[in-house]
Amino acid sequence: MNQPRIYPIERVVVDAGYESLENYLYFSQPWVSTKLLVKPTNHERKKHKKYKTDISRRENMSCDANSDTCTCANGKTLSVERLRRGKTSSGFPTETTICSCADCHGCPMKEKCIRGKSKTPPEERSKTLYVSKAFEEYRAKMETNVNTKLGKFLRVNRSIQSEGTFAMVKEDMRFRRFLLRGNVKVEAEWTLMAIACNILKLFHKMSRGRLGTSLAVPTGFLEDSA
Repeated sequence: MNQPRIYPIERVVVDAGYESLENYLYFSQPWVSTKLLVKPTNHERKKHKKYKTDISRRENMSCDANSDTCTCANGKTLSVERLRRGKTSSGFPTETTICSCADCHGCPMKEKCIRGKSKTPPEERSKTLYVSKAFEEYRAKMETNVNTKLGKFLRVNRSIQSEGTFAMVKEDMRFRRFLLRGNVKVEAEWTLMAIACNILKLFHKMSRGRLGTSLAVPTGFLEDSA
């Protein structure tokens, strides 16, 4: 069913905390014309040597899409054990592929490969992976999007706009806590604060002759991103 488009928002640019399969699924709906740009939660971490050399991660294993298997650092094969289906809190269907190793007995790399606490003795545990193929597919596409020139440009502006607003509200306007209680009253209080913040922003733009501009181009950014 087509849903009405209430706000003509072309893109939503958010930080890594908003990356989830549910958000990916929502913005992939045919009636949602707004595009999502979210930095994957592992975007920065995977640049580090510790991440790249972590043998417990599926990303660092040799995986074969045709046979749907992965090979660990010790040469053992992890194959599909079962599929687990469910739904998100908003009703979007999810599917998790559970892969496991048939024999991890005596593996010298078990301590580095199998993480997490468990009541099962280490010698009896086997490597298990929980993979959401849909999530991995969306994440791979998003990783490509955030690394384009436009993606970098929008992410830089998100930092400028959102972080600057937080500083303005908390430091300049000295708004550190809500004075009222209850969802309705807090929403009303925050709405008044947002109106005051927007009026101040509008005044600053008028006084500096910047009306009609929304995105800022950092000095040298376009040259560095070329």
